[in-house]
Amino acid sequence: MAISETRVDEALEAATAETGVAHPLAALRETADPLDRRAALARVQRGLFAAAEESLRIGRFVVIERLGAGASGVVYAAYDPQLDRKVALKLLRNDVELGDEAHARLQREAQALAKLAHPHVVAVHDVGDVDGRVFIAMELLPGGTLRQFVEAEPRPLAEVMAVYLQAGEGLAAAHAAGLVHRDFKPDNALLDARGQVRVVDFGLARDEGHPSRSMVELVVTAERLPVELNTQLTQTGAVLGTPAYMAPEQLAGRPADALSDQFAFCVALHEALHGERPFAGETLHALAEATQQGTVRPAPPGRSVPAWIRRALLVGLRPRPSDRHPDMHALLKALRHDPGAHWRRRGLVAGGLLAVVGLTWVAADRPELAAAAPCSGLQGQLDGVWDEARRTTIAAGMVASGHPNGAAIWERVEPRLDEYASAWVSARRDACEATEVRREQSADLLDRRVLCLDRAHAVLRAAVDRLEHADRQTVARATELVPGRELVDECGAMGVLDEGDPPPPDPDVREAVHALQDRIAVVFSLRQAGKYPTALADANTLVLQAAIVDHAPTSARALWELGGALAENRRPHEAVDVLARAVAQAERGRSDRTRVLALHGLVRRLSDTAQLDEARRVATVAEALYGRLAHPPAGAAVRVESMWGHIEWSAGHYDAALERFARAMALAEGDPDPVVQMFYADAIVDMGAVMTQAGRAREALPLLQRGLATWTAQMGPDHPEVASIHSNLGSMYLRLDRDDDAARELLRSLEIREQTLGVDHDSLAPTLSNLGALAQRGGRFAESLAYLERSLVLMERSLGESSPELAGPLHNLALVHLHLERPEQALALVRRALKLRRDGLGPAHARTIDSMYQLGYVEKQAGHPGAAREAFAEHLRLIQAHRPEDEESQVYSLVGLADVALLEGRPAQAQAAMERAQPLLGDAPEQAQLRMAVGFNLARALDARGREPARAKALAQAALADADTGHVQGEQRELIVRWLAERGAPAGE
Repeated sequence: MAISETRVDEALEAATAETGVAHPLAALRETADPLDRRAALARVQRGLFAAAEESLRIGRFVVIERLGAGASGVVYAAYDPQLDRKVALKLLRNDVELGDEAHARLQREAQALAKLAHPHVVAVHDVGDVDGRVFIAMELLPGGTLRQFVEAEPRPLAEVMAVYLQAGEGLAAAHAAGLVHRDFKPDNALLDARGQVRVVDFGLARDEGHPSRSMVELVVTAERLPVELNTQLTQTGAVLGTPAYMAPEQLAGRPADALSDQFAFCVALHEALHGERPFAGETLHALAEATQQGTVRPAPPGRSVPAWIRRALLVGLRPRPSDRHPDMHALLKALRHDPGAHWRRRGLVAGGLLAVVGLTWVAADRPELAAAAPCSGLQGQLDGVWDEARRTTIAAGMVASGHPNGAAIWERVEPRLDEYASAWVSARRDACEATEVRREQSADLLDRRVLCLDRAHAVLRAAVDRLEHADRQTVARATELVPGRELVDECGAMGVLDEGDPPPPDPDVREAVHALQDRIAVVFSLRQAGKYPTALADANTLVLQAAIVDHAPTSARALWELGGALAENRRPHEAVDVLARAVAQAERGRSDRTRVLALHGLVRRLSDTAQLDEARRVATVAEALYGRLAHPPAGAAVRVESMWGHIEWSAGHYDAALERFARAMALAEGDPDPVVQMFYADAIVDMGAVMTQAGRAREALPLLQRGLATWTAQMGPDHPEVASIHSNLGSMYLRLDRDDDAARELLRSLEIREQTLGVDHDSLAPTLSNLGALAQRGGRFAESLAYLERSLVLMERSLGESSPELAGPLHNLALVHLHLERPEQALALVRRALKLRRDGLGPAHARTIDSMYQLGYVEKQAGHPGAAREAFAEHLRLIQAHRPEDEESQVYSLVGLADVALLEGRPAQAQAAMERAQPLLGDAPEQAQLRMAVGFNLARALDARGREPARAKALAQAALADADTGHVQGEQRELIVRWLAERGAPAGE
């Protein structure tokens, strides 16, 4: 008979009394699971009682000792009396109720594993069930885990790779048999006595209890997690155990598959080779975010890992399973493929160089061969890129795209493609002949020209690929998408080549850079086609791939593309960080041309995020670098003036912005370069927009009309940017009270966008918002509400609900709700708008200050004079502190304060405010409504105080004249007429 647990308790108590220290096994009585406790008690019996009869049995196996425990179960050393050998016996845990289906799955997978015979998969001898628990008997492996092997002592790269490749073969064999591991890590790969690796624990660690919950959610909602945690520390901080090897799809709660195992294998091998895991994260939530974003740490210093191995690992670590290697076999092949091994074995590197020298010598000796042999056949490099077959396919596709003017746009872009392709072949031939035939160019310069032309070739291929599968949005942007030949021409300019990207000397790195250029061109084409979300996803992956190659100029270009994609996806704060990294990589790689472009982009994003002091500092550096370049980009001086113009515009310094844009226009006007002509068109439109915003709409009108003509000539009448100018013109006509003209321009903009981009495209939002404002002014409040709500939905979907750009439609909606006598709804909207701008742009930004005025107006209309007074006073303080030259806005604040003072019966304060406002007013027609408000408020204040009645009447009559000049109709005008009539002063006097 086995000794009872009661007798064991008594023995443990006696041992404790004798020594004064609790026996370490006593804790097992409280904490271990039932079967684990029985095994421990059997061990206690043997130690405490000489007469202990029988050890614990699980099936036919006799338990010898407990070896350890993990997430999926407890492992014992056991004896198999039937086959007379020691085995490892794994008893699966029962911490979470698995249910019948999960229990059956575990048994099926364990039985399938038992049938799999492979030298790198653990041999399973038996599978069974005890007390409703699955157990597995497998070979006992005495050599320790892969983690212990790697950490025991410094190992050569070849030795580490050898054991991990064996583990990878085991995973591949299991996948071929339909098995998924789900929990691969260095602790689940063991070595036998001969040093051969076996993978263990297939399919046993999955939590089926909550298959739809993500690991991150479990951490957030509960302190305890059904996974083991490893408290091992590295130089980078705390590292998680099992979750640290999980693929993003597993951490998100989705089912694991063979591609998830591949991800885990790459995490483990990365850790073994680099001394740290690829993804940082001190909590499970942070780790999940890093894996989902694919933000792999850069290779740490002091660890020499060949580029081809790191490239293969990075592919296996991609967030999307479909982007990883097709299977484990493909990964293992990539890990074994040393691109330089063939040449090192054969000793042919020197021979290859001699062959090149010999070819050059023969060519120099026989000029007729020189022109034919080394520099011929270059037209063939366009086969499949731009040839007759693709011409025919694209022409048909653009017509069938759904764009109403597909055929006309094709007629515009086809000759540009022909010109670009022809220029590329000529430039490529000239680059070759300059070295191989004319012998006037060094081999190094040839390398630089070829690298530049390869990049231009990639841009052409990506553009044609995009056109071949064009939808109507792509067709609408086709003119912008097709590259101009200046990309080819600059590859022959010596200054460009000196300041450009030097080609890497390592042939492996050069091959990788070539592949990255193709991917950079794809991202660029997506951005030009307006496919911003797709471009952003691809750009994130591109930056990771570039980090593996570690060629600084290429990393800078990849980061530049990512910064642009972030800006286009309305994420300017993130774009600032990325573009700063692009500048640093360009500096590291001595790539001045990329550096200046990244600096320019950084200035724009800093301006967008109201970091204006930093924008000015960076702009100063960018301007200096533009001036230092021997062959600056086309329109460099125009770019500099526009860069400064945007800073001043963002700061609300309208006069300074207009001066900069006027200089840009003057520098660009008449320049035949098509790139500079686009800058010219941009400067015209920007100048018109600033004038409109500054209240100078009449001056803006001819500029916007000129900009519309320029853009239409460059891009055609149906380009999305042309729609933007129509929308700006509509906004300007609204300010000029030319409602019919406003409706014409706005409806034309809406028509272009709906036809070319679709009825739900986010670019419709500004036009819809302006149409809502137009309908509101016409008293069509239901129509206005429909336009504005549609605009808000599109913007929220595109930008997210925290974007400061939502403030515009929110303000307009608030005014509509005021007209519909819903003041509390209006207040909620305008308060949200103010918070969005304050959080997103900062409290001192011009648009935030404008929202403060809107709040005061709505508070007043809602019957909250105290809150309105506070808002108007804060608006005035902010204007005086940050835009002291903006006198018109100060007048608005003072009018608001006077309105409130009159409502509260404080006419003296109202009079003081209006007398303070009078000197700030001009006599321009655009200010007629403001003059009306100031004059009538002053008249009312004097009347309420019983002072200067004649002056009060004269002020009111002048206000009425201003109302007529400003085309003010309705309630405001009638109020002045009634006031005058009540005081015996007819409106005509």
